[in-house]
Amino acid sequence: MGIRAKIIFSFLSLLIAPFMVVFLALLIMNSNAFGGPIQDKLQDLSDHSEVVAEEFKRNFDNFEQANELDLILAPLMKDKFRRVLYADPDRIIHYDSSGLLIEKSLSELSSTDADFDTFDVDIYIDDIYKGTLIMIPDIDLAKAFNLLLLLPVIMIILFILTIIALIFILSKILADGIIKPLRELNYAAERIAAGDLEFEMSYDKEDEFGKLCQEFDHMRLKLKDSLTKQVQYEKSRRQLIASISHDLKTPLTSIKGYVEGLQDGLVTDEDTYQRYLRVIWDKSNRLNHLIDDLFIFSKMELGEFKIEPVRLDSDMLLEELLSTREMELKDHDVDFIVQRPFPRITLFVDVHRIGQVLDNLIDNALKFTQSRIEVHAEVLESSLAIYITDDGLGMDSDDLPYIFDHFYKIDKVRNTKSKGTGLGLAICKELVEAHDGSIHVKSREGKGTTFKIVLPTK
Repeated sequence: MGIRAKIIFSFLSLLIAPFMVVFLALLIMNSNAFGGPIQDKLQDLSDHSEVVAEEFKRNFDNFEQANELDLILAPLMKDKFRRVLYADPDRIIHYDSSGLLIEKSLSELSSTDADFDTFDVDIYIDDIYKGTLIMIPDIDLAKAFNLLLLLPVIMIILFILTIIALIFILSKILADGIIKPLRELNYAAERIAAGDLEFEMSYDKEDEFGKLCQEFDHMRLKLKDSLTKQVQYEKSRRQLIASISHDLKTPLTSIKGYVEGLQDGLVTDEDTYQRYLRVIWDKSNRLNHLIDDLFIFSKMELGEFKIEPVRLDSDMLLEELLSTREMELKDHDVDFIVQRPFPRITLFVDVHRIGQVLDNLIDNALKFTQSRIEVHAEVLESSLAIYITDDGLGMDSDDLPYIFDHFYKIDKVRNTKSKGTGLGLAICKELVEAHDGSIHVKSREGKGTTFKIVLPTK
């Protein structure tokens, strides 16, 4: 039940329940008290009063002979009436079984006897009104009528007590539904403020506060996960700095050594000279890729990265980007195969950034392939798909969900000698998605890997 429903229910209970209790109390009192013995007794007395009245009528001419009438009425009055009086139409008493008010006015009858508990029967003889027979019962009905007079006070007291009881009960219900979750939320907020996220929200009722507590606990879990990722991210950044320092120093040291060799005249033949130049070019190219990756990563971190797309045909794009790599890998011990002709559709891409994606994927394949790398493209329904396939080591299925995360290195898992910053594939994903495209991977250990780039047509 929701908080609003609980409040409405509480107000309705305060309005309706006391009246229901009073009504039920009246029914119970009526059935067990007024509707029971008293009513039965009153009915019995009413019936018996008619019997006494009939007997009085038969002896009406003898009522002045009090002793004789007393002997006649006394058996009928036993256990029924304690006193019988007869007053004429002028309300003058001519018969009183107690003998106290004869020839006196009926008004002199005490209020104790006359107010509530008399049974009066009009006496008609030959259809002529002769007066009234007044019978005072042997039971004290005044007490019962006094109870009726006190009944409103009793009902008011019962009404008030019911409201007080309801207030305590409903306040407990509302306290459990409002104050308890508020206290728990306050405690949780204090724990979070103190940096403690190792707790759980115990309030789980299906109401507004229950949902709030669930969302609060969900927020706590997300915050905990975010802080865990932040710690891992900061650790990866520190590892990145150490890795970059190493990756920058190694090729620079090689370049410096080969340049010094050329400067010192150690190279005398043309073949060695060209080999030195190729090594210097390779190391410089490696540095260029590394610096470009760091530049893109930094721009992405600052939210300042932008692409500069142009409209061109897909076959021209692929020819421009892949022909250069074909020349670079012509004398490589790995077969670099490009399937032609390229499909032709119109794309809207940043040539340099797509080239960087292909270079990163090809360089990644070169680290792990055994003998060949194959590149081909095809047109899908409304996009161009580019595939880079190698016959290398492949990847474990546990690694696949994470290979596009920043700083993730599969070679750490495999314990290979291949090194890297863990940024290349993450940057590829960012660059492809910046073109509204997508990148996918399919791999099996020992069976090679295939990367698929999907670029939408424009």
